Amino acid sequence: MTAKLVSNENGKAIYTLEISHEDLEPFMNEAYKKLRGRFQIPGFRKGKAPRKIIEANYGKGVFFEEGLNDMLPQEIDKATKELGLEPVGQPDIDLKEMEEGKPIILEVTTDLLPHPELGDLSTIQVVKRPVEVKEEQVDEMIKVEQEKNAILEPVEGRPVEEDDTVNIDYEGSVDGVPFEGGKDQGHDLEIGSGSFIPGFEDQIIGHEKGQEFDVNVTFPEEYHAEDLAGKEAVFHVVLNDIHKKQVPELDDDFAQDVSEYDTLDEYKASIRKDLEKRAEDSAKADQENQAVQGLIDISTFDLPDSMVDEQVEIEVRNMANQVGQMGITLDQYLQYTGMDLDGFRAQQRPMATLRLSGDLCLQALVDQLQPEVTEEELNAELKKIGEAYGAKDTDDFIKKVKELGNEKLVEEDVKKRKAIEHLMEQVQYVDKKDLKKEEEEKADSGQNETKKDESETESQE
Repeated sequence: MTAKLVSNENGKAIYTLEISHEDLEPFMNEAYKKLRGRFQIPGFRKGKAPRKIIEANYGKGVFFEEGLNDMLPQEIDKATKELGLEPVGQPDIDLKEMEEGKPIILEVTTDLLPHPELGDLSTIQVVKRPVEVKEEQVDEMIKVEQEKNAILEPVEGRPVEEDDTVNIDYEGSVDGVPFEGGKDQGHDLEIGSGSFIPGFEDQIIGHEKGQEFDVNVTFPEEYHAEDLAGKEAVFHVVLNDIHKKQVPELDDDFAQDVSEYDTLDEYKASIRKDLEKRAEDSAKADQENQAVQGLIDISTFDLPDSMVDEQVEIEVRNMANQVGQMGITLDQYLQYTGMDLDGFRAQQRPMATLRLSGDLCLQALVDQLQPEVTEEELNAELKKIGEAYGAKDTDDFIKKVKELGNEKLVEEDVKKRKAIEHLMEQVQYVDKKDLKKEEEEKADSGQNETKKDESETESQE
């Protein structure tokens, strides 16, 4: 194989590949073995005809395309390394020459990995996000814990009230005909939860244990089952039991039951600390995202469509795997969401573009900074990963990762994190109101310039 560079400009490279028939021969022979079962030659059992006989009947090039396609990936890989290229996406391949006794010549056009030119990091503005935990948030967390530890006590001698939990049998019908999914027995329902069709729970209030009655409702116009949407229905209900939820008292005993703390005050303080940590992490992530977006905005590069296409297909495969774990196919998921595959691809494209742009710009910053990763830093990161995967012996986990040569991937992640840390040290932190004021001033300035231009034009006329 001989590779010759034709051009390398504007993010694209064109080069020729010269392949000898001798080099292609082993691949054509493998293609023959793979495809011979498709050919029926008189006098031979299917799949048993020699290659020369098949080629005599179907032409010498019958296995050429398959053999060439099998050979090309490794030849293209060799060529790009030899020419010092960084290809992305799928290349376009054009067969230029194929004559008996002469080398096969192909022309390959490929997009190249962009290397962004970074702007001045100090011009990036990041809006400061205050980290604040209100008392109501702490109370809400405690309320959730109270609900989790609540008990249901039987109610006797009174009808159903708001917030009661009832156990019911029910069967629904439309125009006297029962519908699929409209029947259940022994169903526990919290009155006021809004988990049933609007109006259903309200009509249970006031009834007593053991009563049978009908509930009249109208399905919402946007109901997920189209055959029921907007229709009037009747549910025959049997009220089996009534329970009242009893939440535990907020005291030191409650704190001891649900936590490792001895007092309610200590428990509240721990919840506040946890909420503050979450708020800080969220604010940090938000500010880092702003900074990376700012880095993209001040950088100069062209993102090839082929690169985005490839990332979109990765997102499609990821979604297929994700919904597959729920026992459905991607096609079924798309039907449920009212979307087709092309629509899903279009939906993923902006995020794929953003993810690729951010990665490229961060890598450019890494290349610029050349941060060092010490053995201690690398081992600490590997240990963290090992713990996250539940490794019992993190030292052994680190050893195995290094034996497999996978520590380089972790090292690159640490370098990117160092680049982000550097980025966050360089950006301008501004208040939201100050940024809004600055944007308004720029808008006013732009309008004034426009008016000035219009005035000058009028005076010239």
